[in-house]
Amino acid sequence: MYDTLTNENNLNRKMKNNKTLNTTLFVLLMLVFCIPAFTRVLLHQDDILFLFASIACCIPLTYALLHIRSRIVFCLLFFCLMMLAGTEMFFSVGLRSLVQTAHIIGIMTSTDKESSHFMDNNMLNMASTLPQLLCGIAAMVIRCIQPGNCPRTRTLRIATWAGLLCAAGLGMYMHVAPYNIIKCCGLAAYQRVCQRLLVPQAQGMTFGATRPDIQGREYYIMCIGESLRAANLGINGYGRQTTPLLQSLDNMVSFTDYYSNATLTMYSVPMMLSRATVDDYDINYTEYGILKPYRECGFKTIVISPGKLLTYEKYLTHGADTVYNVRNDSVIPGLIDSLTQVYPKVFFLVQLYQSHLYFDNFTPQYDAYRPNLATDGGPGIPATDELMVNAYDNTVLYTDYIMSSMIRAIDKPDARSAFLFASDHGEVLELDKPGRGCALNPDKDEYHVAMMFWSSDQWTQTHQDAARRLKGISHQPINADYLFYTACDMADITIDKKFQKPEWSLLSPRFKTHERKIMLPDGLSVTSLDAKE
Repeated sequence: MYDTLTNENNLNRKMKNNKTLNTTLFVLLMLVFCIPAFTRVLLHQDDILFLFASIACCIPLTYALLHIRSRIVFCLLFFCLMMLAGTEMFFSVGLRSLVQTAHIIGIMTSTDKESSHFMDNNMLNMASTLPQLLCGIAAMVIRCIQPGNCPRTRTLRIATWAGLLCAAGLGMYMHVAPYNIIKCCGLAAYQRVCQRLLVPQAQGMTFGATRPDIQGREYYIMCIGESLRAANLGINGYGRQTTPLLQSLDNMVSFTDYYSNATLTMYSVPMMLSRATVDDYDINYTEYGILKPYRECGFKTIVISPGKLLTYEKYLTHGADTVYNVRNDSVIPGLIDSLTQVYPKVFFLVQLYQSHLYFDNFTPQYDAYRPNLATDGGPGIPATDELMVNAYDNTVLYTDYIMSSMIRAIDKPDARSAFLFASDHGEVLELDKPGRGCALNPDKDEYHVAMMFWSSDQWTQTHQDAARRLKGISHQPINADYLFYTACDMADITIDKKFQKPEWSLLSPRFKTHERKIMLPDGLSVTSLDAKE
């Protein structure tokens, strides 16, 4: 009798202890998954419904984990989910943004310099994931010492897995950790696979490009900028003289109401170089870009890029005779100048490093605005809006020197030449603003960017009507849809009728504006920018 009571007491004690462990484990798992939601509500004033939705979505996931019998399987699976939730936390605190598909693709396409800058400037934000990490370690320790797991019944199993499926769908829709990053990884893989499948379709295509027989030397540059905001250009009326050299050039036109087609390089650049638009993005895979019509017309086609997208995505540079992967922007003007002395007709496609975060692309000579993030910032010195803006304006001042030097390199007395420039996207400089290219509701500073056109005296004399037209439309609303056709027209290139859109060329008398749209960071969604204003 006594032994029976003792056994019952021991059994009751074990059951009670196991229940306590299960409850503790449940709470720890929920904290790991829901801390990012608490953070977003506290730091970014997200709707409280987002927090409730996060809790509701994570309950079925937590129950599913509790029903995993194998401790090893539990620890491996939970560790992966914990890392995903921690990544959401890191981006929420460090970049004030949810993880997007573009982040995943960006990791695959970033250069060593970009990666090192990103880590160096965000190491302190890694501390934000510490509470999740501690809760996660405690959860795995408890699971390893736990004598059993939650009771399993057929009804409970069915309810758990059914709830998990529903929660996954809602979690992906509402960007709840860790479902959101799983969705983003899936979309990134889908986009990369589609790219690889569609690119071969461009093999052998031709634009049927033709042009008049023009005697003499010709040099044309299409330049892709990086993170250059329209608002910070002195030539556009900014309070600081950040573009004194460009402003001093004759025949320079700055377009003050130009919008990019995306807030991320990986999506915007392909649409700048091809006929692709946000409504028909796949064209950038199934057709060649701007290099092709120039090469069809006998130009030497040369790509110059300081380790950016053009040297990584080989399909974007198909049709180039030579691709130069240079160290930095400073060597580009000299390289262009030397090549113009070798070849009589050249089309240069240039991508600059320019004003890329974290705004250190300037030499001491152009360190004009102090204190700034690049010169005066560093470990233990918190970033401020002033440090950001000053460093950014220094990069613009340096860009003014680089771009004006590129123009001087093609401005030969006996040559017809032109320079078409547009930035891939803009930049948010205020620390209290979300964005950095990955906001689902982008800020105007992220897409209202710089665009310019310069022409030599010889080009201007032979295109007087077009030159006047450019000045007349410099304040009209335009976007990247116009770049491909304008780049063709600046060299008098005519493409086959099925590819033509004369109303989309800034140099055409048939030019007219149309609605401007932008591709969001998931690479799929599109929104109208003109409708927002």
